[in-house]
Amino acid sequence: MRLYICTKCGKKFVEERLFCPSCLSEDFSESSINGATVSDRVQLFATPAKFPESYYVLLLSNGELKIFCRSDTDIKEGMKVRLDMEDSQHRCR
Repeated sequence: MRLYICTKCGKKFVEERLFCPSCLSEDFSESSINGATVSDRVQLFATPAKFPESYYVLLLSNGELKIFCRSDTDIKEGMKVRLDMEDSQHRCR
């Protein structure tokens, strides 16, 4: 997963931006996130159409960055996961 960092103010984004909303800079550096640690998780049973009947929403932490993603499998708190981009949605494996 790519991480975009504003070279002027240091704000981090997981999606590419034309400019930084904090300082309006157009200069970004790129980095990659290989994995993160599960901080919290919730299992959903009432899900939107075209989604599985049940899945997990995970809060991940990677240093200062926190990311929400979904997983079809039960991943416990404290476990390390790999991040993938699939159909423009954050998924954990």
